[in-house]
Amino acid sequence: MTKILMVVDAAPPHYGGAGQQALLLAKELEAEGSTVRIYARRRESTRSQSEMVRFVGPLIRSEALSNAIFAILIFFIVISSRADILHCHGAFYYGFSSTAAAKIRRIPIVLKVTLLGTDDPQSIRAQRKLGLNIGIILVRQFFWADRVVALNTDIQKACANFSSRIETVVVANGVKLNKSFREERELRARIPVVEPKVIFTGDVCIRKGVDTLLAAWRGFLNSYPDATLTLIGPVREEILRILGDLDPSTRNTIRVNGKLSHSSTLDALAASDVFILPSRSEGLPNSLIEAMGIGLSCVASSIPVNRTLCIDSATYCDPESVLSIEAALCNAVLKNDEMSTRALNRSESFGIGRTASAYVDIYNSLAKSPNSRKVLQR
Repeated sequence: MTKILMVVDAAPPHYGGAGQQALLLAKELEAEGSTVRIYARRRESTRSQSEMVRFVGPLIRSEALSNAIFAILIFFIVISSRADILHCHGAFYYGFSSTAAAKIRRIPIVLKVTLLGTDDPQSIRAQRKLGLNIGIILVRQFFWADRVVALNTDIQKACANFSSRIETVVVANGVKLNKSFREERELRARIPVVEPKVIFTGDVCIRKGVDTLLAAWRGFLNSYPDATLTLIGPVREEILRILGDLDPSTRNTIRVNGKLSHSSTLDALAASDVFILPSRSEGLPNSLIEAMGIGLSCVASSIPVNRTLCIDSATYCDPESVLSIEAALCNAVLKNDEMSTRALNRSESFGIGRTASAYVDIYNSLAKSPNSRKVLQR
């Protein structure tokens, strides 16, 4: 039985992020016979948690100290483990310490890069703390890794441009596709939408374009006065300030739900008509894939990763333009039936089973010798 040790910063039960993707992948791999353990620094909720996840980070306010302690703890966890594979989600402090330990133990290492400009080699190399260039040390994890996984080709190119010694492959995130949601959506999409329910899921922040969305919402209400907007995910202070400045009539149409479990988020998506993700940057957005998998008419920013992901199954907008977002929302409502069908068809390319198969191929390619047993058969 194969033992896979995964490391991630934060883990579910809240929705979204690398932790959600790690748990989806772990469940799929365990269904195929592996044993997977996920170690996380922090939990984002007090709700019940999968037995696969162990939280080992300290409960302290200082983010820097918490990161440092977790990095030390995860080093000793990996060095003492009997894992066949280390799979690290994110090239941060814990990525450095966990890959260092795995390198000492000669455990094959898979290192996943999640967002260009955040944990790609160049961004890690540029990190400084207390005036010290710590990035020159942290970047070693990319060279220790037996395989670096990029979520998109832009990240892959960034790794190749940094060093030809970094072996990088592209593996897209996957989601669990629910056939019952599809059947319900195919029926519902044929009904004209007169009171559109618009939903956003993810980190409710400026990088995700929520500031421009809120500025555009008033104009959209002029076309659809009975529309509602639901925001699901952790809400940043800057967005709370914008919400507080909205006029009461506009604010009353917006529901801020905060962090929800994965199942509750899927239920909220299924009850909606239009999904919107006006991000300024993305690695590969799980939320957009899941919205397509449920069959929502999707609005997405016209950044390269979204266009590659959706192709013709989303209505695109400029994340910096209020008028562009207004127009895209209106078009998504008017073309609800057509865009719903396109989204459902496109989502078939992003099932978690395909993602798991890609990782199984990577794990098996890292077998140490021809006499080694396969890491996992699928």
